[in-house]
Amino acid sequence: MDLSLYVHVPFCRSKCAYCSFYSLGCGFSRADQETFVEIVLKEGQRILAGLEVTSLPSIFIGGGTPSSLSLPLWTALLEGIGRLVEPYPPGAMAREWTVEANPESLTREKLSAAAEAGVTRLSLGIQSFNARSLALLGRSAGPDQNKEALDLISSCWNGLWNADLICEIPGQTIASAARDWEILEAYHPPHVSLYTLSIEEGTPLADKAGREELPGFDEEVWPFLQGALARSGYEGYEISNYHHQSAGPCLHNLRYWRMRPYLGLGPGAVSTIPANGAVLRRENSPDLALYLSGGAGSSSVEEALTSREFLEESLLMGLRTGEGLSLPDFESVFQVPLEKLLPRWLDRGLREGWLSRQEGRISAAGEGILFLNRRLIEAFEELDRRKADRLPAPRWP
Repeated sequence: MDLSLYVHVPFCRSKCAYCSFYSLGCGFSRADQETFVEIVLKEGQRILAGLEVTSLPSIFIGGGTPSSLSLPLWTALLEGIGRLVEPYPPGAMAREWTVEANPESLTREKLSAAAEAGVTRLSLGIQSFNARSLALLGRSAGPDQNKEALDLISSCWNGLWNADLICEIPGQTIASAARDWEILEAYHPPHVSLYTLSIEEGTPLADKAGREELPGFDEEVWPFLQGALARSGYEGYEISNYHHQSAGPCLHNLRYWRMRPYLGLGPGAVSTIPANGAVLRRENSPDLALYLSGGAGSSSVEEALTSREFLEESLLMGLRTGEGLSLPDFESVFQVPLEKLLPRWLDRGLREGWLSRQEGRISAAGEGILFLNRRLIEAFEELDRRKADRLPAPRWP
């Protein structure tokens, strides 16, 4: 089988106010980081040895902030991942290798080490160029550091790269959003991830929201930025992701949305892999101390996904994308056509225009994109009525 690889690096210079991912801005030592690099590589070696892998077409190192590692540890991790995947040919798809970085910890030396190790793509956390927005988000880098990192990429990086932007930040206006895009566009990013700010429970930003300390924002910011991206030649291939017409999409992300198997390494990482004819969900505990003390992979929990769970995830992930859900692939996995499972939902969606069907695919359209969660709930309710929990076990192609 072909298998994608994700490595979760849980370290940050500081924890952002909106972040709900497992990451640590303090409470760890250099020795902890050294042990992490050693154990995560052992975890990968152990698990890959037990899987029938023929190809590793995409790799993604995220976090946390991978670039917060010192140069020696950054280099050791990248070189170790390179050795880990070296025996596996990329197959028909060219291997894509992405590493996340933040502006305050990206250096010329780290870019050089990434290129030498075989990294083909960077993902840079810009989020905004507005000082007030960056302070509210708790970002370590300010506007000037963001620009310096982009200057560094422009002069020292020959591969693909992505820039993250966040919109619907409290206090954000059309004017400030337009200024963010004006600055970023001047660097001609091949790919842009445009996220709306989600205020997650348990974060400092949620505490502020609970105390009613956050200002409002202009609700037209997101559609404005979507239009600005389109006018600049960017194609939205997923709800939050855009690639320029001169470049392509992130292949690793596409594999998530197409529900292809992937292996996650590191504390808090999740895997979805085939095992004994079933789809296995494997989750490492989000606990660095447990991960380091228990050795490679001993802090993980595994369970087989039911057909219903895998079906719901397939609908959710597939309809997020511009290409939509492949009907032949769906039938191959679940051994029944989608038209037989959801006849009323499909008929209504196509008739009312919030679903589109062409070339063997179903995709969200119009208000189906804006209100995807609501439409999916309607699909799940029809599955309940048709007792779709009695499906045979999914067969991963």
